[in-house]
Amino acid sequence: MKFSLSLLSLLFLVAWGQPASANANHYPSALAPQPPPTVAPCINLKQMHADGSEAVKSTCEPSRAGQNMVFDFFATWCHYCVSDLPKFRALADEFKGKAEFRLIGEDEKEQVLRDFFKKNDFTNFAVAFDGKGDAMDGFHVRGTPTIIVIGPDKKIKLFHLGTIETPEELAAIRAAIVSQ
Repeated sequence: MKFSLSLLSLLFLVAWGQPASANANHYPSALAPQPPPTVAPCINLKQMHADGSEAVKSTCEPSRAGQNMVFDFFATWCHYCVSDLPKFRALADEFKGKAEFRLIGEDEKEQVLRDFFKKNDFTNFAVAFDGKGDAMDGFHVRGTPTIIVIGPDKKIKLFHLGTIETPEELAAIRAAIVSQ
């Protein structure tokens, strides 16, 4: 019995190639995890403001008065993203005038993002639409929510993938926002 199982396993491996564990870390090149860039890429995004106005703004344009920029990549269908929005809103309130905050929406349809924007109070930050995923690709974001803090020199100071779960994670984001 033991011999027949071993022989069967050997025949399976020969017929199908290497065991799955040998290729466990193989990704198609377009999906391969990449470290975040060290400098913010220049990507134009349609930005929606609370007053209903719109503007196209580049992710590499200088922030106001040499401030840090804080981007939150999110999607309206993402439960974790929506549950983190009050934390992002609190950070925007806490650092109003000291850092520039932007939500970068990854929804496929702009109207879905607009409706979400109208339903919720986003007065302390702009919402940008990234329907084609250019910003996600440029920043190597592979999931939402992701918070990125960018310095006035356009260097990425913090890259946080996932929901903010601990006081230490929130403290690290705060520290990145205030550091120059």
